Amino acid sequence: MTRRERLVIGSGAGLLVLALLVLRLAPALIEAGRALGQRRQARLALLAETRAMVGQLPMLEDSARHLTRALAGLAPSILSGHTAAEATADLSSRLSLLANRSGCRIESLRGLPDSASAGSLKRVSLQLGIETDAAGLVDLLGAVGRHSVVLVPERASISTGGGFNGDHEAERLRIELTVSGWFLARDEPN
Repeated sequence: MTRRERLVIGSGAGLLVLALLVLRLAPALIEAGRALGQRRQARLALLAETRAMVGQLPMLEDSARHLTRALAGLAPSILSGHTAAEATADLSSRLSLLANRSGCRIESLRGLPDSASAGSLKRVSLQLGIETDAAGLVDLLGAVGRHSVVLVPERASISTGGGFNGDHEAERLRIELTVSGWFLARDEPN
């Protein structure tokens, strides 16, 4: 074999090996290039989104200030306490005071399960069993409606407790009254 033939065979074999490498490596290289381009696009999109969020930060801070002021303004209208038990105790003491001032005798007082909520605002409910006359009931309901904390009479059941005996004694009423109020719950630590 002549030198020229060996050169042609060597060049042919080299081209064949090169063609096989290109055919095997080219798809992998193209796919790697596409993946790299997609990662770059995702990072650019994330960067643009982050820049937009940072641009909105002053507006979000302003909204947080307004929300904090609104919650502070709401504070006098809600029950004190940050748990259902604390708020129920506050509601119980407020209703007991109002009932006593209205001339009502409390026969029973029990907490009711209540799952109503609006974000961090939660509702608690109590059922009062009271005995009074019509004037005492009107006075109690008026006091509940005028109270500085928003108290909502949810339900009332009225039955007569004793008859009118003609001695100018007012008729005694037995009332089952359900009253609810709202409180701001504190997030419990995990």
